[in-house]
Amino acid sequence: MVDVVYGFPTMEMIERAKNDEIVLGGTPRDFDFKPTHFCLDCLEQYPQCEPEYDNSIHTPKFSHNNE
Repeated sequence: MVDVVYGFPTMEMIERAKNDEIVLGGTPRDFDFKPTHFCLDCLEQYPQCEPEYDNSIHTPKFSHNNE
């Protein structure tokens, strides 16, 4: 797992990316999901922490909780 680094890369950052020490994330944008970590094995992106889930928006209905 390596850090995703945003912004215009320096030569040092480019070298570190070539050595799989970091992943270049490009120019920062206002997205809801901006990954902070990248797994080099499975090629998945991960946020630093999971976003808060608001269960007041939707409560799943299962056969055991049909209240």
